[in-house]
Amino acid sequence: MLTEPLLIVGAGRAGVSLAVALTRAGLCVQLVARRAERRAAVQAWLTRQALPIEVLAAPVPARVTMLAVPDRALAGAALALAGGQTATDGAVWLHLSGAAPWQVLQVPGGAPELAAMHPLAALPDPLDLDDANLAVRPLDGATYALAGTDAAQAVARALVAHLHGQVVAVADAARTLYHAAAALAANDLVALLHVAEQAAIAAGLTPVEARAGLGHLMQTSLDAIRRLPTDAPLRNGLTGAVARGDAATLARHMQALGAHDPAAALIHCELSTVLVDLVREGGLGPATLAALDTVLAQTPRPDDAL
Repeated sequence: MLTEPLLIVGAGRAGVSLAVALTRAGLCVQLVARRAERRAAVQAWLTRQALPIEVLAAPVPARVTMLAVPDRALAGAALALAGGQTATDGAVWLHLSGAAPWQVLQVPGGAPELAAMHPLAALPDPLDLDDANLAVRPLDGATYALAGTDAAQAVARALVAHLHGQVVAVADAARTLYHAAAALAANDLVALLHVAEQAAIAAGLTPVEARAGLGHLMQTSLDAIRRLPTDAPLRNGLTGAVARGDAATLARHMQALGAHDPAAALIHCELSTVLVDLVREGGLGPATLAALDTVLAQTPRPDDAL
């Protein structure tokens, strides 16, 4: 276990969440919040949660420093650390970006051991929550993408172990694609829910009913997928018209969505095309698959009017 204080620079969602999680894992954590207003708010929240985390206005010397700042601020934050001589012998600097290479922390004249340690988790702002348990729950068991020097990765692996997480190695050349995959799974999910909500509201649900009902549906769908054996095909967690080979219902979906919002119909069509490809090896007969393909081929595209 790390016996010296771990310094986390940045008191946003990730910084505060990791500070709480690592403190609860038995580590001593210091948290840097440069803006006075945020610093006061974070300290007040930590006090209410009875968490012994010291909140600082500026970095102090530390053997392990975690930079929880936006990608655009990483290089400047590293220069500030080097200029402030906050590193100690054998120091390790980690950043939490999914897309930025670990070398972004390199500074003139050499630098400590460096690594990237990106958590695959959607983190709320802990200050919006009354219970610290909710703040750290997304980090428990999450996957962390590592890259960097061997010594820094060893420290990162130890921290991930404290968080009961899983480690994957993602090379620098692939980190942008990896991060895009994360955006598809998390950010685009929000966009998909918005499109679904608008369709449900147009069908007569209130906004509150649409959010509650569709949110529950999405959660139960994700739960079903997560219950699958890790070697099971993803199609085994699929329900709905494509899974049943119900081309008639799929066609009615496309017609209704097209009348409501052609863009929503196109989104459903493109995603259904992926689903049909997933189920081709799942036992549906050739005639059924051909009927599904026909429905999707008949959905108007934006360039059809050209």
